[in-house]
Amino acid sequence: CATGNGGFINTLLSWSFFTPLARLTYCAYLIHPILIYAYYSSLRTPLYMDDSTLAVVFSGIMVLTYMFAFVLSLAFEAPMLSLEKLIFNCLSLILKRWRRYWYIRGPSEVKHHE
Repeated sequence: CATGNGGFINTLLSWSFFTPLARLTYCAYLIHPILIYAYYSSLRTPLYMDDSTLAVVFSGIMVLTYMFAFVLSLAFEAPMLSLEKLIFNCLSLILKRWRRYWYIRGPSEVKHHE
């Protein structure tokens, strides 16, 4: 895909539908095993796993995983990203002022306290 040889696969993976899902991937990675464990440990009888049952269980767990991942992302990831952006903007502003200070005065004009 990065070299331009992806063709249809590159088009499919670059589709904008996957962008929100890609942002939730890490949260889904953390939630997914917990939901699988909760589902299978709550069964009272053994489960006969044929193709249709597997498809339904997979679909249900996947939908629940991304629903919980969305909530987890809103609760933890989004506030941290906002805080990170605020901190880096503030540091960038301080650095710009510091560079401007040194550019205007130069190192020889700055008084050193001894």
